[in-house]
Amino acid sequence: NPGSRGALKHFLFEGKKGYCSYFAFSMTLLLRSLGVPARIAVGFATNPQDTVLGFNPVRAFEAHAWVEVPFGPYGWITFDPTSQTPAPGENFQFPQGYDAKDLSRMIAEILEAKPQPMDGGSQPANAARSRFSWDQLWATGASLFPWLFILAAVAANEGWRWHWAWARLWVPPRKRLLLRWSELVYRARRAKEGPLAGETPEAWAERTADPELARLAAAVSQARYAASEPDPGAEAWAVDLGKAFDARRTRFHRLVAKALPWWPR
Repeated sequence: NPGSRGALKHFLFEGKKGYCSYFAFSMTLLLRSLGVPARIAVGFATNPQDTVLGFNPVRAFEAHAWVEVPFGPYGWITFDPTSQTPAPGENFQFPQGYDAKDLSRMIAEILEAKPQPMDGGSQPANAARSRFSWDQLWATGASLFPWLFILAAVAANEGWRWHWAWARLWVPPRKRLLLRWSELVYRARRAKEGPLAGETPEAWAERTADPELARLAAAVSQARYAASEPDPGAEAWAVDLGKAFDARRTRFHRLVAKALPWWPR
């Protein structure tokens, strides 16, 4: 029982017997206490003579731990501090060899599975690389999602701000004037001075008694129904009237309209 002193102190100063891990960890601890870099290595110490048909059985009792110490340009050098001499009072019973029938059965299963050589297994490696690429792409997209969301929101906001201007590109004057009128109605309604539901342009102008609006309403009706082209200056009238409606809104609503042009009020 190591007690409160710890397993390694008990092994070094009292028990002085144990498994390979006790020897390896103790040597590493002693080396590091002297300032010498050291590390633990674990694996299996198999017997090359047990190789059968290119296969080497690995058994649980062959598990082992050892120490590695760096030596300049030579890299990490292996040291195995585990004693091969049994401690006083200890009897080591070597395990029996493997059962030939069991080994033959396992080798038959391996050969039936048709294992691929390590250097030829490019498909699993490619699948692993592909999975790594998708995982990396997903992680990158997740980290960029907030910025992409902000960018999309800004793009949508600016798109609404300029959608009237984009709609007027490459259209004939008659259609352009009707688009100007639609924008004017939108601005007027934001200022709560727009036409009523189902109200014609002329009826709206008559109700407001605005001569400029009456002149524009006549030009809009001409663009809709007459064969002749409307007055070329009608677009400028619509722009001036739109600015007038915007100016009559409160300062707060004007600021909101600049920041969020799609906001209804």
